[in-house]
Parts: sequence; structure tokens; C-alpha cells
Amino acid sequence: MKQRLVSGAVLSIGLLLAVSSFALAQTPTTSTVATAKVTVYVYGKDGNVAPGETVKIVTRDGNSVANGTTDTNGVFTAMLPIDQGYIASASGQVRGDFNLTSDGYSLKFTIQRKITDPTPTTPPSAAIAPIVVLVEDATTKAPIVKAHVNVQSNNEGFDVDNGFTDTDGVFKTQGKANTDVAIVATAPGYFPNKARLSVTTEGKVTILLTPQKERRICIDAYQRLKKGDTDNNANNDVRDFQEKLREAGYLSTNATGVYGNLTDQAKRRAVEDNVLGPCYVQPAPSPIPVQPLPPATTISEATRRLNDLIDQVNNLMAEIKKLSLLIASFH
Repeated sequence: MKQRLVSGAVLSIGLLLAVSSFALAQTPTTSTVATAKVTVYVYGKDGNVAPGETVKIVTRDGNSVANGTTDTNGVFTAMLPIDQGYIASASGQVRGDFNLTSDGYSLKFTIQRKITDPTPTTPPSAAIAPIVVLVEDATTKAPIVKAHVNVQSNNEGFDVDNGFTDTDGVFKTQGKANTDVAIVATAPGYFPNKARLSVTTEGKVTILLTPQKERRICIDAYQRLKKGDTDNNANNDVRDFQEKLREAGYLSTNATGVYGNLTDQAKRRAVEDNVLGPCYVQPAPSPIPVQPLPPATTISEATRRLNDLIDQVNNLMAEIKKLSLLIASFH
């Protein structure tokens, strides 16, 4: 009886050990897969970081392994198995193919942002502002009818418009708002004048034209003046000349009695406008009346008449030459 009990115990222990060995054999062993960090940086075309953009990473077989959105710094990260090839994309616009090693991998994408990058739009057309030019006589302040007005853009260098004043001495046109224009007014019997105008919502300007007869400067007394002269060596003529240039509107500074660059420039402008001239200009000779000649009866008479005409033409040419030299001496 005692022998049977021992044999049963041994059998039970052996059976237990066999079951335990079988169970251990059936328990799976856990293996660790090595991974590394993938970092994706996303920027907009303006160079700023792009938060909230979608990032997807798939294997080269097309299996999705990571997806999400960039953080506030425009960064997306994921831990992926190493020694494999992947394809990353940002917002479906750009793609990057890479092999991941234990060192990890970083990608940088630049995209057209739907959130912050505005769609190019057509710029609004420039605002138009009215321009009103009044041209008046500088002496009587009466409006000048049919004065010619030319308006030119200072910013772009082209003519805005030109035309003539109406019965009220007014010329109206239009130009771009917030620009500067140069305006020149001319009229028969007047010296030209100009003005500059800054056009905002509306531009208005009055230009005064001086009658030529009241603005002419007799230059005989000032003919010898030159740059560097002063009242001390020019008998006070420099100051007198400067005052006349000021009255005519060609010199904006005070009369100093020193003939400098500003005075010389004013003189040149006055000469160009034919304001400076001699105190007395010898009138041109009266046209030689052409009298019809009776028919020549002989060759000698015809020759004599021809010589007379040639002499008259030569005399007229001599007078023209004298006047030309006189006028040239004042320029």
C-alpha cells in the first residue's frame, strides 16, 4: 500500500512538470523594435512658421505610419522604426522621401499657406481727383480767356492734360489723387508762368500772368554785370538789377548787392523769356516797296535795273545782319 502511494506522488509530480514545461514552451517571447525620431518643419512662402498644417508619413509601400498637424512652431514629430524608407508630405503640396536610421531624420517644407498666405488680388484703381486752374492778369486780376494750360505729372513724368481756359479764365481736368503736378500757363501778350500743385481730394491753383510790356527790364545799365560783382565795385547796380529781377518774378531771394549763382540763373531765365533787352532797339527798316517796272526796252536798261535791285537787297541784308548782332549781344 505504501509503495502505491509513493508511485502515485511521483507520477503526479512528473505530470505537473510536464504540463509546466508545455506551458512555458507555448508562452511567446517579446522582441524590442528600434525606433528613431522624425521631425518635420513646415514654413509658409513668407518665411514664417506654419502651425496647424497637416503632415502625413507613409511607408514606400503606401502604408500610413504617422499623421497629425504642426504645433505652434510649425513642427510635427513622430517615432518610427529605423532601417526603413518613408515618404512625408505637408498639406498635400510637397513630398519628401527618406531612409530612417538610428540618428533620426529632419525635413523642411515650404508651402503655400491657405491660412495666412493671401490670394493675390487685383490692386484697386487709383482714386481720381478734380484739378481746377484759374489764370488771371497779374495787374488787373481779370480772368484771361483762352490761355493755354498744360498739366504734367511730377511723379510719373507724363502729360496729364492740356487745353484752354473758358470765359471765366478756368481750365478743369482730372488727375490721380495724392500726386504732385506741374502746371504751365501761357497766353498771347503775357509772359508764361508755372505752378506746382499737390493734388489730394481736389486741386485748385491760381496762376498770374504778367503783361510783357510791364515786365521788360532795360538791360543797358546792367550789361557789364557778371558773377562776382558787388555794389562796392559796380556802383550799386547789382542791387538795382536784383530788385528788377525780383519785381519780374525771376529772383525769389532778397537783393543782396552780390552777383552770385542765383542772380545769374535768374538773368538767364529772363533772357530766355525775352524779358531782358536793350533800352532802345533800332526799328527795322520799312519794307522796300516793290514797284512794278515797265518793260525794259534794251539789254542795257534791263541790266541797270537788275543791278539796282541787287543793291537794294544787299542793303537790306546788311541791316538784318546788324539787328541780328545787336540781339545776340544781349543773350
